[in-house]
Amino acid sequence: MAVSVQSGSFAKVSSADANSQTISGLGFTPKGIIFYSVDHDVNAAVAADAVMCMGMSDGTNHYSVASWSDDNVATSDAHRRHASKAITLFANGAMHAEASVSFASGEFTVTWDTNDTTVPRVFYFVFGGDDIENVHVGTFTAFQGTGTKDYTGLGFDMEDDYGAMFFLARHGTATPPATATDEAQVNFGMATLNNGQEAIAYGADDNEAAADTIARRSDGNAVYGLTYKSGAWGTTAIADLVAYITDGFRLDWLVSADVASVIGYMAVRGGKWGVKLFNTPTSTGTQDLTGFGFDPKAVVQFNIRPTSEGTPPDAFVSSAEFNIGADADGAGSGAGNCWMGDEDAADPTDANRRYRTGDYVMHMLDAATQTIQVAARPSAYITDGVTWDFVTVEATARKFAVGALGDGAIPVSAGFAFASIMD
Repeated sequence: MAVSVQSGSFAKVSSADANSQTISGLGFTPKGIIFYSVDHDVNAAVAADAVMCMGMSDGTNHYSVASWSDDNVATSDAHRRHASKAITLFANGAMHAEASVSFASGEFTVTWDTNDTTVPRVFYFVFGGDDIENVHVGTFTAFQGTGTKDYTGLGFDMEDDYGAMFFLARHGTATPPATATDEAQVNFGMATLNNGQEAIAYGADDNEAAADTIARRSDGNAVYGLTYKSGAWGTTAIADLVAYITDGFRLDWLVSADVASVIGYMAVRGGKWGVKLFNTPTSTGTQDLTGFGFDPKAVVQFNIRPTSEGTPPDAFVSSAEFNIGADADGAGSGAGNCWMGDEDAADPTDANRRYRTGDYVMHMLDAATQTIQVAARPSAYITDGVTWDFVTVEATARKFAVGALGDGAIPVSAGFAFASIMD
């Protein structure tokens, strides 16, 4: 019994050649997948416009969010989209490619329901194996109130110490698919019931004389949202994962949502999962990041390179950045990272993106200069943690979240085992 996991990337197929592509050689049948992209096709090169595209799928149900903010314009131009698709690619304020995904033995197939001739790189984190028993992707609406609220419809019961949940959203009530032109925004969170939860959010307002952007990290929360009202960014919709219930989960809403925004989720039953917050070192070299309570086999890291570390959600970047990456072998071959930065108060706007494949799982850039401030990747998976190799560091330590996955079969209860023997 074990989990199986891979990270990697592929270039989207051009519509001149085909409208579907199969990624094979996984060595296992996928059960869940996370996609991410900055809709760019040149490795390690900065490109204009701040773009972040994320999606997730269980092979049948899909949900995606995409965000775009225009570079070098006198009046900010920022849009966002969500869809019931595994990945949405979004440029110049419009969707130009969108796909579903299906699973088979040793592979997954991406079907581009809308496609074009561009060939941007798309990253993936895919998992399966005997320990992963169930995965479900769905949506719910944010609670306009405080206190606990139950959400059902998974089709299975989660296990307290064996599983995880991912949350993905952008502000707005419209049923997917929908494109909104008043803000760019993407919110991402990862949560376990007893082993950590973290969330980050990015926003850029539309139609401003100078860019008005922000990013925030919410320590210890599963869901965190931003809203722009009366000329300023504010917090909305903060929630913790507090319980698993029959066929679902329970969230405790600490801050009421201003509107009933649609929130996507992926529930994973099985495997050992953990989410921890760490500081980047101020000198290069290796650092062991431990405390997960199990031996990781793969990681997803996400951060906003916070310039302030108050009481969350007041850990923020006034010049918005958003960074996500994954690794599953410690050798860098399947590692990848996507970064976007959107400089606040810039006139004209200063919005950019960059990706790295085959080495770094984290590379933090300065939003104003687009120079690398921190670059790192896992170099070994060790007992209770991961050894990271920090190739580039800055003088200020930055917090970043790491989600880890390891082997963990759900135990058969003693009562069930006894009954089986008696039978």
